[in-house]
Amino acid sequence: MKDRDVSDLGAYIEEVRQRTASDFAALALPLPGGGRYSWQYASGNLNMRYRQMLVRRGKGLPGRALLLDRLVVWDGNGDAGEGHLGDSPIVLAERLLAAAALPLPLVADRRAVLLAGLRTPGCELTAWLLELAVQADRLTARLGALEAIEPRTGERA
Repeated sequence: MKDRDVSDLGAYIEEVRQRTASDFAALALPLPGGGRYSWQYASGNLNMRYRQMLVRRGKGLPGRALLLDRLVVWDGNGDAGEGHLGDSPIVLAERLLAAAALPLPLVADRRAVLLAGLRTPGCELTAWLLELAVQADRLTARLGALEAIEPRTGERA
C-alpha cells in the first residue's frame, strides 16, 4: 500500500470516530497466515496498548463479529465472567462502556474488523449504531479502492 493510502486510512478512522460521536474507533487487519488480526489504526485511544493486542476469530467482541460475519454489539450489560463480550482486551484497555464490532470485506475473502466504542453512559445506542453502519459502508468502499492492504510491521514492542 502506498504511504499516502496509509495516512488516509488513519485519518478515515478518525473521521469515523467523529461522525459516529464515538469515544474510540479502531481498525484491525488480518495478519499473514490467517486466523489472527492486529489493530493497525485507532482514534480516541487512551494509550498505545492496542498495537500489541491481537484479535482471534471467535474471541471477544471483535473476534465474535469476525466469526459470525455480522455486527456484534455489547451494551455494557451481561455477566462479568470470563468469555463475555466486554471481556475483550481492547474493550478493557480503552475502558469502553459500550462497543460494536463490524467485519468489513477486503479482497479475496479476507476481512478487516471495525470497532467503535463509548465511554459515556446513557448514550442512545440505536442512533449510534445506525450512524456506525453508514460509516462502515463508507469505510468498506474506501478499503475496496485501496491497493492490497498489508498490516504495518515493526511497531510492536
